Amino acid sequence: MKESLFIKLVKYFYGISKPFDELAREVINDAGNKIAIWLMEYLLISAYALMVLISWFSPMNVVSDVIIADIFVYLIASAYMGRIIKKINWIAMNLITKKNERFMVKDLLSADY
Repeated sequence: MKESLFIKLVKYFYGISKPFDELAREVINDAGNKIAIWLMEYLLISAYALMVLISWFSPMNVVSDVIIADIFVYLIASAYMGRIIKKINWIAMNLITKKNERFMVKDLLSADY
Protein backbone atom coordinates (compact mmCIF):
# COMPACT_ATOMS: atom_id res chain seq x y z
CA MET A 1 0.00 0.00 0.00
CA LYS A 2 1.29 3.44 -0.92
CA GLU A 3 2.09 5.73 2.00
CA SER A 4 0.47 9.15 2.22
CA LEU A 5 2.48 12.33 2.52
CA PHE A 6 1.36 12.69 6.15
CA ILE A 7 2.68 9.23 7.05
CA LYS A 8 5.97 9.97 5.28
CA LEU A 9 6.32 13.24 7.21
CA VAL A 10 5.57 11.53 10.52
CA LYS A 11 8.15 8.84 9.79
CA TYR A 12 10.75 11.44 8.79
CA PHE A 13 10.04 13.74 11.76
CA TYR A 14 10.22 10.95 14.34
CA GLY A 15 13.05 9.02 12.64
CA ILE A 16 11.10 5.83 11.95
CA SER A 17 12.45 3.62 9.19
CA LYS A 18 10.13 0.61 9.43
CA PRO A 19 6.79 0.57 7.60
CA PHE A 20 3.63 0.99 9.66
CA ASP A 21 1.08 -1.78 9.89
CA GLU A 22 -2.63 -1.09 9.36
CA LEU A 23 -3.37 -0.47 13.06
CA ALA A 24 -0.51 2.00 13.42
CA ARG A 25 -1.48 3.82 10.23
CA GLU A 26 -5.10 4.08 11.41
CA VAL A 27 -4.11 5.39 14.86
CA ILE A 28 -1.70 7.95 13.38
CA ASN A 29 -4.27 9.16 10.84
CA ASP A 30 -6.85 9.47 13.63
CA ALA A 31 -4.44 11.47 15.79
CA GLY A 32 -3.53 13.67 12.81
CA ASN A 33 -7.21 14.35 12.12
CA LYS A 34 -7.81 15.29 15.76
CA ILE A 35 -4.83 17.64 15.72
CA ALA A 36 -5.95 19.23 12.44
CA ILE A 37 -9.48 19.88 13.71
CA TRP A 38 -8.17 21.23 17.00
CA LEU A 39 -5.73 23.55 15.21
CA MET A 40 -8.47 24.85 12.88
CA GLU A 41 -10.64 25.71 15.90
CA TYR A 42 -7.68 27.36 17.61
CA LEU A 43 -6.85 29.44 14.54
CA LEU A 44 -10.46 30.58 14.17
CA ILE A 45 -10.70 31.60 17.84
CA SER A 46 -7.28 33.27 17.87
CA ALA A 47 -8.08 35.26 14.71
CA TYR A 48 -11.22 36.71 16.28
CA ALA A 49 -9.40 37.32 19.57
CA LEU A 50 -6.60 39.06 17.66
CA MET A 51 -9.07 41.43 15.98
CA VAL A 52 -10.70 42.32 19.29
CA LEU A 53 -7.50 42.62 21.32
CA ILE A 54 -5.76 44.86 18.75
CA SER A 55 -8.47 47.46 19.25
CA TRP A 56 -7.96 47.40 23.05
CA PHE A 57 -4.18 47.00 23.41
CA SER A 58 -0.99 47.84 21.56
CA PRO A 59 -0.94 45.89 18.25
CA MET A 60 2.74 44.97 18.64
CA ASN A 61 2.17 43.42 22.07
CA VAL A 62 -0.91 41.52 20.90
CA VAL A 63 0.83 40.11 17.82
CA SER A 64 3.90 39.02 19.81
CA ASP A 65 1.65 37.34 22.41
CA VAL A 66 -0.26 35.51 19.68
CA ILE A 67 3.03 34.31 18.16
CA ILE A 68 4.10 32.95 21.56
CA ALA A 69 0.70 31.29 21.99
CA ASP A 70 1.01 29.75 18.50
CA ILE A 71 4.40 28.27 19.41
CA PHE A 72 2.95 26.87 22.64
CA VAL A 73 0.02 25.28 20.78
CA TYR A 74 2.42 23.78 18.22
CA LEU A 75 4.47 22.25 21.04
CA ILE A 76 1.33 20.74 22.57
CA ALA A 77 0.29 19.24 19.21
CA SER A 78 3.79 17.89 18.63
CA ALA A 79 3.92 16.37 22.11
CA TYR A 80 0.54 14.70 21.55
CA MET A 81 1.69 13.16 18.28
CA GLY A 82 4.97 12.10 19.89
CA ARG A 83 3.05 10.36 22.67
CA ILE A 84 0.94 8.51 20.11
CA ILE A 85 4.07 7.44 18.18
CA LYS A 86 5.78 6.20 21.36
CA LYS A 87 2.64 4.31 22.34
CA ILE A 88 2.49 2.63 18.91
CA ASN A 89 6.18 1.70 19.09
CA TRP A 90 5.67 0.28 22.60
CA ILE A 91 2.72 -1.82 21.43
CA ALA A 92 4.68 -2.99 18.39
CA MET A 93 7.68 -3.93 20.54
CA ASN A 94 5.44 -5.88 22.93
CA LEU A 95 3.84 -7.72 20.04
CA ILE A 96 7.26 -8.55 18.59
CA THR A 97 8.55 -9.85 21.92
CA LYS A 98 5.41 -11.92 22.45
CA LYS A 99 5.80 -13.44 18.98
CA ASN A 100 9.47 -14.12 19.70
CA GLU A 101 8.56 -15.74 23.02
CA ARG A 102 6.10 -18.03 21.27
CA PHE A 103 8.71 -19.04 18.72
CA MET A 104 11.29 -19.55 21.46
CA VAL A 105 8.90 -21.81 23.39
CA LYS A 106 8.15 -23.78 20.21
CA ASP A 107 11.88 -24.11 19.53
CA LEU A 108 12.55 -25.27 23.08
CA LEU A 109 9.73 -27.81 22.93
CA SER A 110 10.84 -29.18 19.59
CA ALA A 111 14.57 -29.19 20.36
CA ASP A 112 16.36 -32.53 20.30
CA TYR A 113 18.39 -33.08 23.44
